[in-house]
Amino acid sequence: MRSAGIENALGLGTTTMSAAAAAAGAIRYDAVSPLGTGPAIDVSDNLSWKRVYVAPQKAVVVERKISSLAIAPAGTDITGWTEVRDMSSSFDPATGIFTAPRNGTYTFLLTFDFVGTIINDGSRVESQFVNTTTNVVLASVYKTFGQSMTGDTSAGGDGSGSIRSTQAGGSSTVTLTLNAGTTVKAKLLHTLTSGSIALRVTSNSSDPANPDDGFNNLTIIEH
Repeated sequence: MRSAGIENALGLGTTTMSAAAAAAGAIRYDAVSPLGTGPAIDVSDNLSWKRVYVAPQKAVVVERKISSLAIAPAGTDITGWTEVRDMSSSFDPATGIFTAPRNGTYTFLLTFDFVGTIINDGSRVESQFVNTTTNVVLASVYKTFGQSMTGDTSAGGDGSGSIRSTQAGGSSTVTLTLNAGTTVKAKLLHTLTSGSIALRVTSNSSDPANPDDGFNNLTIIEH
């Protein structure tokens, strides 16, 4: 027992005694974990030392995109996020890179929307989730788009054949099994046009009623 000054806590030490010798209910501090998980607390059940499980803070990441970013047909990493929440400090908003804090299963939800433009018929947007160390694509999600028509009734038109500006958007959800330290980034590719298209972002991030707010987001949850 510690009682002097600020050391008023129960002090546990290490021991080489067997669980049976220490008897049921004994507690020890295991400085060198045989399981490779680092120092921990063990409790004896009179037969063996049982590891006391302490639930870690699970990763919960919520990011929103409020700064302009042009997406090239060949692909662009989504960077410059604005952080809403990061429970485990696992995400770098500037680079858009997530680092898995431990071995486990993680779900990534990406929503996206582009500014209005005339798009190619039968075009698509691909969301990629890429291992930044190996540059291997861990998962891809495709969304296809047709060319929007408005109809042209002027000058005796029959109401067909007139195209209009379209906002291409969607969402992608993937669940990945990652090892601790694996780094993942989100990336978008498209065939909507022959050139780059900007993401639709708000002109006033402090106004939730702004009509361009809330379309591009990234959520990551550790299970």
